[in-house]
Amino acid sequence: MHEGPYDWWILHHLAPERPVIARFWLPRREMIVLGRFGDARHDLLLENLRPEVVIKQRLGGGGTVVLDPRVPVLEVGFWSPKRRPLRVYARWVGEPLCRVLGRLGAPVRLRTDWFDYVVGDRKVAGSTFYLSRERVIYGVSLVYSRETVERMERYLALPRRQPAYRAQRRHRDFVEPLENLGVDFQELVQALRDLARTLETLPPP
Repeated sequence: MHEGPYDWWILHHLAPERPVIARFWLPRREMIVLGRFGDARHDLLLENLRPEVVIKQRLGGGGTVVLDPRVPVLEVGFWSPKRRPLRVYARWVGEPLCRVLGRLGAPVRLRTDWFDYVVGDRKVAGSTFYLSRERVIYGVSLVYSRETVERMERYLALPRRQPAYRAQRRHRDFVEPLENLGVDFQELVQALRDLARTLETLPPP
């Protein structure tokens, strides 16, 4: 299978007989992924961008993210002919994800206003939605490394739209990498792989 995002792949494989598809992946290299309505001219500090950094665009909305081999990504698709509120899909993934992170030592909770994953008032993961007829795709990217936060500082402008709780903070003052919370990276990766497999066995929300 190709390198992610897997949103298009999930979109085309969802069906009544396959109502939940979950994919966990780790980027093989540095990349920047723009949201559906993202614009590199406004979202990126283009003068700081190295030529080898790949830029992609996902189906879902939300802000631009920096991915690297220390940013685990979980993408989940739902066959959902009867559309539910977005918070229902987010909680279906987010509540077990928060339990997994809690067992690893990170007391993370899901905010259902912006669907950020936070510890206190600092963000450890962000999410994105894409809706298409009977299909819903929800993605979560988790920031593990302090190096990733420094790449965010280098590559990303402050978002034009942001939650009030961010209070215009810089990336390094707003994002809390999971390594600062004592989470072991290999244990995190294995736990997320297991979670993706488990989610595919559950009835959709």
